[in-house]
Amino acid sequence: MGQTNDTKQRVKRKSGPQEAVPRFDSSRFINYELDTAEQAQCKGWVVSSDDLWEEVSALVDDGYAVSVKFDTKSEAYASFVRGGSEEGAANRGLILTGRGTTPAKALKQAVFKHKKLGGQWGEFAEKRTAVLDD
Repeated sequence: MGQTNDTKQRVKRKSGPQEAVPRFDSSRFINYELDTAEQAQCKGWVVSSDDLWEEVSALVDDGYAVSVKFDTKSEAYASFVRGGSEEGAANRGLILTGRGTTPAKALKQAVFKHKKLGGQWGEFAEKRTAVLDD
């Protein structure tokens, strides 16, 4: 999963006071995996291609960014739904993932998770706790 650094970075300017700006790596992955019953529900959810694209379009219209790529590490397609970037946007700075043997199945899983969580992902945001350096 992803790493985060929730601290603000200070940028020194030639004149004027220092200003806190968000770090480039401030996004956090959602640590939510489907249990056995939820996996069965997701697999049993019959959704046509048109309906799936309507779901994706609704996410985009709500300010989310949706992408799909082949993940060589897991040897599957991965879908990433990023929360809105606007101040106060739902799930801002969070990333919800889905995986599948096809791009449609990866999208389907991500949409299913979004619906299962009721559109609120914050409770499942992964935070880095391990010390990386000695």
